[in-house]
Amino acid sequence: MADSGIGWLVGVWAAGVLASACLHALIAAFEQLPSVEERRLAAARRPDGRRTIVAWLSRDPEHTSNSAQVAYAMTEPIALVSLAFIAWALADRLGAAWWWGAVAAAVAGAFFALVVVRAFPRDIARAHPLGTVRIIGPLVSPLLVASAPIRAMVPALRRPPLAEASDVVEQAEDALDADEVELVRSVVELGDRIVREVMVPRTDMITIATGETASHAMRMFLQSGRSRLPIVGAGVDDLVGVLYLKDLLAAVWEDEAELARPIDDFARPAAYVPESLPVDDLLRQMQREAIHMAIVVDEYGGVAGLVTIEDALEEIVGEMQDEHDAVEPEAVGLAGGGYRVPARMSLEELGELFGVEIDDDDVETVAGLLAKALGRVPIAGARASAHGLELQAAGTQGRRKRLAWVNVTREAKVETSD
Repeated sequence: MADSGIGWLVGVWAAGVLASACLHALIAAFEQLPSVEERRLAAARRPDGRRTIVAWLSRDPEHTSNSAQVAYAMTEPIALVSLAFIAWALADRLGAAWWWGAVAAAVAGAFFALVVVRAFPRDIARAHPLGTVRIIGPLVSPLLVASAPIRAMVPALRRPPLAEASDVVEQAEDALDADEVELVRSVVELGDRIVREVMVPRTDMITIATGETASHAMRMFLQSGRSRLPIVGAGVDDLVGVLYLKDLLAAVWEDEAELARPIDDFARPAAYVPESLPVDDLLRQMQREAIHMAIVVDEYGGVAGLVTIEDALEEIVGEMQDEHDAVEPEAVGLAGGGYRVPARMSLEELGELFGVEIDDDDVETVAGLLAKALGRVPIAGARASAHGLELQAAGTQGRRKRLAWVNVTREAKVETSD
């Protein structure tokens, strides 16, 4: 082989080795680069507002790495084949047997493939990922572009489409904290939840009867901690409208005589949503219509419950507690006798506190016992007696103002004279 031919082969071999090493370094750099740095590089712009080459590469690091692997699969074989021809030509010139050239090509090829192309570039890229992307990215970008037709023609080299949106979360788990992964997963899965799963059921709804005075409504607002109350007629299904605390405050602030007016004068039309509506669609509807609460109806048109924008947001960020909520012991002794117990305490535990047997097949908790005795949803201050015990709703907790604590004492015995 002529000297010029060997010279060309050496040039091709050197270019193949250098290109392979740079591509391998770019892949290793993106594996090491934090997501924050990737987003910052992707946002870079030239003075004229166009993206830089590094910004294009950082916009989708996985796509860039995939392209680099395809380009690398082209450049390395070119370098190895060139090296084999060079070794064969040198062996022929030296008069050595052809297998000496084959052995020399295999040894040299293994060394360059393992050390020069892989190990050395990977160590540098891992130590300096940001600098590697900035320097090497623009140099190898023509090779990445050249790999596009090959990836288009060979289906196995294309990036597979995501089967579900949750696949995005799985791919991002390594780059996110556990809390961030859970938050993203909640957003992705929001469309899988429906309103029925997040609403306040009709049994827990606190309503006010039509015809009541504004003064009575103000007391209910203060006792329940709510800012909106559905107005009902003959029953929950006979919904008249929704009463807003801010409407009452605006009216009575100017004239206290307004407290005597019926609440129907302050009622606003209620917004309705089906219980099968996805939660993400609920959020969009509430945003579009500027509403914070909606009445949930079932398939037969009856009231199934109510839902607020906070109920939907809790599906993303979790339970939102009131700023005054505090963790308290299971049961606290009262000065006058009796206990302050959690509303969710079981009837069995309550019976053990007072040494009585509470047998009720309809309810299982203290809150349920109080609600059954009252015949309605208990609010702060509500009292009732059951099984020889006197129960009083003592306090609410959380954004929904659910009953949290109940004061329980022994029912006073009434003495009779003969």
